[in-house]
Amino acid sequence: MTNSYPPDLPPEIHFSWGVTGVGRCSRCGDFRTMILHSAVHTTSASEPLCFDCLHSSLISLCHSARDEQYGHDVDTPEFKNGQALYDVYAEVLNEFADNRMKIQHTREEVLAHPQGCQACACFGQNLVEGVAYSDRSVTGMVHPNCATRCNTCDINFYRPYSRGAGGFFNLYRVIGQYGSLTHVCEDCFHELCIDDSHSQCDCGNYDTQMYHAWDNEYCRFCADNIGDCDWCGELRWTDGDHECEDSRRVIKSYDFVPSGGFVFHGDSPLKHYLGFELEVEQMGADNLHDNAHYINDLLGNRGYLKYDGSLDDGFEIVTMPHTLEEYMTKFPFRGLDELRESGFRSWDTDTCGFHVHVSRATFGMRNDDQEPTSGRKEAHMLRFTKLIYDNRRQVRRIAGRSSDRWASFDDTGRLLNKIQTGYQTNGRYSAVNISSKRTLEIRVFKGSLNVSRVKAYLQFVHSAVEYTRELHVSPKENNLMWRKYTGWLHKNEQQYPELVSLLGNLPERRSDEGGN
Repeated sequence: MTNSYPPDLPPEIHFSWGVTGVGRCSRCGDFRTMILHSAVHTTSASEPLCFDCLHSSLISLCHSARDEQYGHDVDTPEFKNGQALYDVYAEVLNEFADNRMKIQHTREEVLAHPQGCQACACFGQNLVEGVAYSDRSVTGMVHPNCATRCNTCDINFYRPYSRGAGGFFNLYRVIGQYGSLTHVCEDCFHELCIDDSHSQCDCGNYDTQMYHAWDNEYCRFCADNIGDCDWCGELRWTDGDHECEDSRRVIKSYDFVPSGGFVFHGDSPLKHYLGFELEVEQMGADNLHDNAHYINDLLGNRGYLKYDGSLDDGFEIVTMPHTLEEYMTKFPFRGLDELRESGFRSWDTDTCGFHVHVSRATFGMRNDDQEPTSGRKEAHMLRFTKLIYDNRRQVRRIAGRSSDRWASFDDTGRLLNKIQTGYQTNGRYSAVNISSKRTLEIRVFKGSLNVSRVKAYLQFVHSAVEYTRELHVSPKENNLMWRKYTGWLHKNEQQYPELVSLLGNLPERRSDEGGN
């Protein structure tokens, strides 16, 4: 370990540290500046960590020092020793955080390093050779995601020192014969005479097959988002804010999207938001729309109702993104009791499910952290998904059903490829569906109008995300085992009371668990 870099860092008061160079962090897997710190690395076999992971470890030491004080009076030696230890770690943590920019390599040093990306000024492996789109005489090594490859000449174009913005803004977007989008550089565009053989859409795409709408011509990609309104029959953008008299009906069409966008309820520094879809069926009564009006008014801006083709005579309750705390303290769950008393069912049906969406933005986030790298996001998503897939028997007991049709576990054993490529054996009908760009959808749960069970569903997804957020997994220490997760869960019982209660009261068989 060397303390020569950087030379102007104020000396550590309690511990020594050192930058070992550039490499892959043993915890998060990112390729960054590697650091050793004697407060964390207590043996010669300890592997260096990146700044963010080391910072997280120092925070954990502070928490451990606080834990030593619990159960002791303030005048006892145990409490005072814990306080002294906490003060030491807190001072080290503050010193370390205050000098973040000095400890890590500067942007100029990264750009000068052979493993530094010339587009985003971050370290990386598997860099590819690129050409600056503004000046072909300028070349450099870049991340594949920081450049756009011309599909004709196979040259990677990038924007120098642009924090990963890439050069795709100056490549022409051309839709191929079979509908695939390709990028073409300016030289290839003119050489292939694309301007003569293709027409340009308002979106900028060049296509040979244009479609007429509203006295204009649109490419195939845009045409896919144009359709007639389910209510009035007029042509409209399917992802737009079209409104007609009939569209103001309480129960919206299946493809309805709020024109004003999604409303987020609650504050989450880690961007941890949940939304759910609950399918309900009317059983024997004729009050569907009266109850729909009541539930819609009760939800307000917290959700809306939609038709679903899988239902015989019911609707789907869709909520806006909420933090778990917002759900537990402010969401109008009394509406579920009202539906049950009015003859609606969800559990005792063959058609109803309960799906939980968790925001992709939360994966990889840590306390006091900036936007996480794609590698750290994927690693967190993989741990979260593996926890569910590796323990599917226990998860199905919580979910109340085993449905290979609607929530398949067929991706077991191929989860890394699933996360990295997005390929799913059963498409969106997977236990954890990753097809959405904004959320991960957990589809395993059986529909229920039991408020405690619904809360337990939400708490399970939330706890699984938090448990795997900074989890260390190794062949010697498989922290994805169910007993490890439930052990952590019981330590956090105050935050997840309904889930802990459900786990403690699951019957031997799933014949009747009081879902309705």
